Amino acid sequence: MSCADDQHQHRPATTAGRGLDLALAGLGLAALVVASAVPPESPLLIWRCPFLHWTGLPCPGCGLTRGVLALGHGRWADAWALNPFAYVAYAGAIALAAWPWLHRRWPEAVRRFLRSPWPWVLAVALVAAMLAYDAWRIATRN
Repeated sequence: MSCADDQHQHRPATTAGRGLDLALAGLGLAALVVASAVPPESPLLIWRCPFLHWTGLPCPGCGLTRGVLALGHGRWADAWALNPFAYVAYAGAIALAAWPWLHRRWPEAVRRFLRSPWPWVLAVALVAAMLAYDAWRIATRN
């Protein structure tokens, strides 16, 4: 490996890249702070799911916000009962908060992952799982 190749692999991040990293981390941290500050039964949650309102049926995301808030308060069973995908959303917030550290610690692994088909595969699998869960929830409701 030449000196030029070595410098290319360890080049510093651009200002725009650092700004994006910090914005993602800020978004993740904000979600975690809100989740730990607002209880799931808070009167601040005044909106109602339009799909639920119009059809009377839950959408795949129904209960997700309150589930994340329950996780922020350590109420694991409540979160699962509200929407099991709250665990995925909460893990996503943790990953966003840790993004700058992950990006600095393993830059090549992060780049390889983001350039691979895996982000799309995981996103499609998540959406499919949420839709399947919602279909099951609707089919088994009383």
